[in-house]
Amino acid sequence: MPFAIVVQGQLLGEAGKINPAQLHGAFFTLLRDPQLRQEAHEMSGRKAFTLSPLTVSGTGRAWFRVSFLEDHFYANFVQYFLESRVPRVSLGAAELHVERVISSPGRWSGYASYDELLAKARPERELTLEFRSPTAFRQGDLVTPLPLPKLVFQSYLQRWEQFSPVELLPDLIERAERGLGLARHNIQTRPFFDGHGLVPGFVGRVTFMIKGLGDELARQLNALADYAFYAGTGWKTTHGMGLTRRLTGR
Repeated sequence: MPFAIVVQGQLLGEAGKINPAQLHGAFFTLLRDPQLRQEAHEMSGRKAFTLSPLTVSGTGRAWFRVSFLEDHFYANFVQYFLESRVPRVSLGAAELHVERVISSPGRWSGYASYDELLAKARPERELTLEFRSPTAFRQGDLVTPLPLPKLVFQSYLQRWEQFSPVELLPDLIERAERGLGLARHNIQTRPFFDGHGLVPGFVGRVTFMIKGLGDELARQLNALADYAFYAGTGWKTTHGMGLTRRLTGR
């Protein structure tokens, strides 16, 4: 079952020196079980978690988000916050004094089983996604910082197939490619510092259209769009890139 939790608190220390690699390292420290820590670190292919960047206000209030695509990681991660009287997250020259851990449904938190994601999906013909942190796709030695429909939805399908027990239609993206396109967008290029160098990416809102495809194919594309909330989009989602949510009036 996918989960997304938000960790909030007061940041003490030099916030300007925090980079995504430090938050990535802190995540593994917060996993209490050494075997799970090793499993998460050594996973081949796509990882079973994503991290957002650390967002810091002018007053030092800060938050970050973790999502899990498998529930056994979630239970072990939150154990630290439940057992520690004063939970803290060490971030190099700074330290986050945690005050709240939010898992109930909210703007960036929530949970849903794979069965629920598919059962609740409807064959809507327009899908709007908000890409909150810089998003890009790795293709061989090239990085593509554009929301090309095939790359976006293939990103979700690959994670779904790796972590979900619920099967989708075979060759889903290939079958959908002829009827899945861009309707409109409001995006801008924004580089992302991953702790080593700058990675080109894009942020903003994109509306995809589905045209000429059957209802079941459209419904499963809608399920993948909802799954983006947990799976993130594209490359380096465990370092803060690709934070995504669907915008909907449902």
